[in-house]
Amino acid sequence: MILEKDQEITSLQHKLSILEADLEKTEMTLSELKSAHAVGESSRETNDNLNRKIQLLEEELDAAEKNVKETVEKSVYFSPIHDSSCLTFTYIGYGKSTLRQNILSVKCNASNKNETSGRRSAR
Repeated sequence: MILEKDQEITSLQHKLSILEADLEKTEMTLSELKSAHAVGESSRETNDNLNRKIQLLEEELDAAEKNVKETVEKSVYFSPIHDSSCLTFTYIGYGKSTLRQNILSVKCNASNKNETSGRRSAR
């Protein structure tokens, strides 16, 4: 009977050591998962903040592009250049469908001839 009790105690001690090792392993896994979850939550918050920032910047960019387009469509720049025989005006504007610069020079001489030349610049 004592031998049976000793074997049962030994068996239970072995089971207990196995269960303790399992518990330690599970606690380590739980700790790692909690840490990974915290990192994931932090990353999610950072991602949300960056997405909000991107959205705000895109809205600001859209407003700025609209403002530039409206300003450019309304703007005409004349640059008078004087020489002895004529007065040259240079028109610099932007087309409605593109933001490429259009330059148009108009020369007027004393005999009232008009010359017009236009070129498109890739600026």
